Amino acid sequence: MGDCWECGGELVSEIKGSSLVVTCSKCGMSIARSWSEPIREDPTDYKIILTDSDCSPAKLKAIAKITGFNYLTIRKISQNTPQELCQGWATVIRDKKKYLDDADVKYIIEPKWKY
Repeated sequence: MGDCWECGGELVSEIKGSSLVVTCSKCGMSIARSWSEPIREDPTDYKIILTDSDCSPAKLKAIAKITGFNYLTIRKISQNTPQELCQGWATVIRDKKKYLDDADVKYIIEPKWKY
């Protein structure tokens, strides 16, 4: 990573909770700064688009969970794919994506999902 500005020893970085801590392995001097996952800093507005027109009850339940729509609305949406299900920041999409993955629902995320 670099050399300590105090003694020239090797610097070692470590993430502890929401902090990035850099410590010298020789003299023990350390500094810390705040750190967060890159996904939390992503300002992109993502969309989940349903591409699966063959939805079982389990798949429809997963779609209902992330959209809040009732069964009849979800059924109608699934018969007219592709359909946008939801949109939001990366952290929101990550959480909703998990329900769809668990139910094996086919979808795409736009723009390209990088997480």
